[in-house]
Amino acid sequence: MDEGKTYFKQCTRCGHWVCPDVCWNGSAGLCEDCAPDEQEELRAQQAQATREQIQTKTRAQDYTQNLDFLGRTPLVQCANCQAKLAAGQKFCPSCGAPNAAAQVPGRFCTGCGTGLKPDQKFCADCGAKN
Repeated sequence: MDEGKTYFKQCTRCGHWVCPDVCWNGSAGLCEDCAPDEQEELRAQQAQATREQIQTKTRAQDYTQNLDFLGRTPLVQCANCQAKLAAGQKFCPSCGAPNAAAQVPGRFCTGCGTGLKPDQKFCADCGAKN
């Protein structure tokens, strides 16, 4: 123990044994816990203040102002390239792929104008081939 004391300094304020190279404030004659180095402490507090200011400013920024929280506008992405599409766009403006989510216009009979189902080949009202 006596041999170890030659490598360390004991703080007269708190009684802790500390290494003289890192944890000892030679100008104060105390450990750095009791008498921190002013320049080191200043730099550490400036870094902490910078972190806090960044957090405050990023929390003040509204990153969600353009989000639709009520789900009024459906999110549509191109199945080919994942670009954002408007719900009514028939083709992707980025890659030209057809938009499967776009509403398919209704089919109507060429003879009488009656609405047809997508797989219907003949009109049920007038019998015309469509």
